[in-house]
Amino acid sequence: YPRPISISSTYCAPFGHKIKVDASTFYRVLSNLVENAVAASALENQSIVQILFSEDASSVSISIKDNGRGIS
Repeated sequence: YPRPISISSTYCAPFGHKIKVDASTFYRVLSNLVENAVAASALENQSIVQILFSEDASSVSISIKDNGRGIS
């Protein structure tokens, strides 16, 4: 990618949940989501991708956010 790319992650786990996943599948899913986020922000001067891992008392969430224009 010829433009700057900034990827940051935040992990907020006050409950300490553990999840079981197939490591290669989980890696492939996260990689695809991050690649899609970078591609979605291709028209911007800099791609900014944020990854947030969070949990509450009963679940774990992963969200990926980019500075792309969204679906038009």
